[in-house]
Amino acid sequence: MAKATMGPMPGAEIRTYRGEGGALTRGTAVMQGTAQDQVKAPTGANVRPAGIVAETTAAAGDPVAVVRRGECIAIAGGAVNPGDYVEITGVNGRLTATVTGGHEVVGRAVSAAAADGDEFVIDVHPLLY
Repeated sequence: MAKATMGPMPGAEIRTYRGEGGALTRGTAVMQGTAQDQVKAPTGANVRPAGIVAETTAAAGDPVAVVRRGECIAIAGGAVNPGDYVEITGVNGRLTATVTGGHEVVGRAVSAAAADGDEFVIDVHPLLY
């Protein structure tokens, strides 16, 4: 089964928010929105993550399921190896490995991604690296 057809793994902690600012893509990271019940695309690299989008949304205001803890599919912004801590690379919400202290980590890679746009499995667990 292709990773793109897989949903969050059993046991993942999911919370539903309202999307802010437009469509949100499955597998990308989001950050807290303006209101407490909103999430939005990241405003840049190394921002504090709210989690990973579980299913693509079409427009602002749509409900969006966000994986806050547990395993799900993520989209890489560069090469990622199993065990790497990953952070948000920029406004597209893709993730890349980090080794820099003081960075906001989305979680830890469970599988590998070879290049930008590749899918990989992440164990979502936001923390300050």
